[in-house]
Amino acid sequence: MDNSIFPDAVEPLCYPNTATFVNLLNVSSSKELAVKEAGFTAIRSIELLQNPELIDQTFNFGYLKAIHHYLFQDLYEWLASLDHMI
Repeated sequence: MDNSIFPDAVEPLCYPNTATFVNLLNVSSSKELAVKEAGFTAIRSIELLQNPELIDQTFNFGYLKAIHHYLFQDLYEWLASLDHMI
């Protein structure tokens, strides 16, 4: 679906008959994916706290997108399509 308000928006695919995003772990259960997301993003958050230089800290929208990408990079392939936007 086209998004006329946010034309650069990316609508990720979901597994059939679910609201669960297609992911690199091939987990179609939303509950199981939530647990996996929590673990992966906790590790990535610690990495960023210990090494803030991993992301250029310009404190703008691009910076927020870079944080999002860094936190979820292990889970979603569609984030690679956002690289040009960071």
